[in-house]
Amino acid sequence: MTSNTQRSAKKIPWLAGLFVAQVALAAVLFTTGRQAAVAVNEPLLTFDSAAVDKLELVGEGETLLLQKNGNQWQLEEDLPVANARMTDLLKQIADLRTGWPVANTKDAHKRFQVTDESFVRKVRLFQGDKELAMMYLGNAPSFRSVHLRAAGSDEIYALKFDDMMLPMSRDAWLDPDLLRPKGDILAVQAGGHKVSKTDGQWPSTSAAAEPAAEGEQPASAAAGGFDGAAFAKTMAEITVFGVAEKQAEFDAPIIADPSAQDDKSLLKLAWTVTTSEGSYEYQLLGKQEQYYIRRNDNDHTFRISKAQYDALVKIQELQASANS
Repeated sequence: MTSNTQRSAKKIPWLAGLFVAQVALAAVLFTTGRQAAVAVNEPLLTFDSAAVDKLELVGEGETLLLQKNGNQWQLEEDLPVANARMTDLLKQIADLRTGWPVANTKDAHKRFQVTDESFVRKVRLFQGDKELAMMYLGNAPSFRSVHLRAAGSDEIYALKFDDMMLPMSRDAWLDPDLLRPKGDILAVQAGGHKVSKTDGQWPSTSAAAEPAAEGEQPASAAAGGFDGAAFAKTMAEITVFGVAEKQAEFDAPIIADPSAQDDKSLLKLAWTVTTSEGSYEYQLLGKQEQYYIRRNDNDHTFRISKAQYDALVKIQELQASANS
């Protein structure tokens, strides 16, 4: 009996030591596990989104530069980009988290197309001339996912990111609303006549347009068919989808009557829109199923849809009243 008690007493310190060792090992594993969990949830890129004022995009043999001028993001040639789009893009990049790397070797860099020489897209973020961050986008493992590698790191991650947000086409970045007049539209003028809001309301289509200046004759009955409210709505919803590249398209005999246009002539209509914030002069151009619009405060000519072109051609009804 005494012998058994003595043997049990000798085991107690050993068991206690084993228990302490197990507790210590569990603590180490727990701490390591927590550190690993934190490590795989780190930002892919570390930068201050609010500080970014330039983004360089490289791909398809092209380089596209988007730069902030004051509060407005722009392409080169002072073409505006929708600010909300840039804010959303920078947020998505800042929100990228590392996860578990899928590979980290030089051979894998080539295989997943995230090398310095071979990539689908290269994105560089700047504050002035200081580079804040850079990453490579490679091939896609699945829909709306892409292989990514941060510059200076070997780890490659397969992360949720829509690379369609990084097109190389200048037109794809263009702010489609850039020619919409600012403020509430108060009057539209074409030729020698205009229609204006009165007490916040557009005149009915049966009302004659008013002369644009003293001494001019009142509009004819033809002007009475011009729908100022509908035209103002069209102006407020103008959407451009590209810059006209070929100036030769406008080198043609100019006419101002849509019904007299043939394949060789260029229809050109002009009008002025007055708003609560200023005045804008527009030109509508059309030739061989190509449709364009200009505004006096922009050096470029922009492409529009046929539906919008057809709606804007109705300004001819008001313009024609000046010749009646």
